[in-house]
Amino acid sequence: MTKLIVVLAVLAALAWGVTALASWITKKKAPLAITAGPGPRQVSAAERKKAMVRAQLPTAVAIIFSIIMFVALFRVSIALAGQVGQAGMAVVLTAVLSTSGGLLMFSALPSREKLPGTPQRLVAGTAFIVPVAAFLAFLACLVAAALSTQVKFGWAESVPLIVGTIVLAGAAYLALRRISTTVSLPDPRMAALDRQWREVSACLLLRFTGGALLACFGATAIVAGLSIIITVAGAALALAGAAQLFLAAQGALKIRTTVGEGTPSPITA
Repeated sequence: MTKLIVVLAVLAALAWGVTALASWITKKKAPLAITAGPGPRQVSAAERKKAMVRAQLPTAVAIIFSIIMFVALFRVSIALAGQVGQAGMAVVLTAVLSTSGGLLMFSALPSREKLPGTPQRLVAGTAFIVPVAAFLAFLACLVAAALSTQVKFGWAESVPLIVGTIVLAGAAYLALRRISTTVSLPDPRMAALDRQWREVSACLLLRFTGGALLACFGATAIVAGLSIIITVAGAALALAGAAQLFLAAQGALKIRTTVGEGTPSPITA
């Protein structure tokens, strides 16, 4: 337990250091403003590319932090778990916590400019179906398994996963709020591109969240090994989640091309 506390303290210090450094860099670079004159010149391809690369930095930092967090917690969680079955649950919980940590890091990183007014609506309501359904189904199954007297999956296993899943959902909400309230491309000449960039980013975030929840849901069912049917269903859920995560990663890698071509993203979940 002491090792776990030390690891969490180091991760917290690392997160604080990264956000403090990012805040200092942001304050050093003032947002670009349009000055008086005959009119702003057209945005060049080089300027657009540079702005988009900078807009991808928070995502890159969040991914790196999530990986570091998973590696740091992995061995400690396995050691604390002890038994093989509990070790499997520990891996799932570590994945949930590291994903939450990455999303929280993304939402905590400072932005050069905030949008005035209330958060903008960037995605259709249908985009929330998969992540919300996966979240509610996962929680319902964890509670049902803990309440059941016929399975060896009590509150000791369910409560950490329930808390971790709620934290993951909250972290995803904060990340979505950051996207809807802050400018990704601060150049005023790129206002239309910025709106499209944030729309695509919001869709990808929801797809990633849904995939992560499905994958963790399926992995939990597999590790629990309550019955063959549940194991097969868990494998199907895990594969569906992995597919969602792959599509989200693919979309994140191609976001500059998608936005640069000016073609709205058809992602709905």
